[in-house]
Amino acid sequence: MTVAGVEGRRWRRDGVTPQAGEKWCTACQRVLPVASFHKNRSRYDGLRNTCKDCSRLHHRHRVESGRMREASLRRRYGLGLGDLAALRETQGGLCAACGDELQGGRLEHVDHCHTTGRVRGILCLNCNLALGYVQDDPARLQSLIVYLAASQ
Repeated sequence: MTVAGVEGRRWRRDGVTPQAGEKWCTACQRVLPVASFHKNRSRYDGLRNTCKDCSRLHHRHRVESGRMREASLRRRYGLGLGDLAALRETQGGLCAACGDELQGGRLEHVDHCHTTGRVRGILCLNCNLALGYVQDDPARLQSLIVYLAASQ
């Protein structure tokens, strides 16, 4: 069989097996050219099980459904989306440091202690960056306050 006539073929049900340069997509159940698959060095053939289109759809679904954010929050901080919403509500929808309104999404950051891992609150992007740059060091932050007050 030629690669051009691949669309709609079934592998196992119809007895069609991939030819050289083709691979079976486990998601859409089609035989496609190997160029339609992302690389994966841990697989025996060096390619993923699902084609690029199916991988893209699966990723988009996980992002839109919030499953990726949920998994990331659980892995990093032990929080779920409900816990994050409760924390945001406790703070009144405001940044814990400056009091500006939280925008949500990527502009909303979970602040945590880097030594204990304890979650301290939700910060806006600027406050999160500022804390990161001073390395959570109150003495360094106090020095910056003195410097800023003296230069006015």
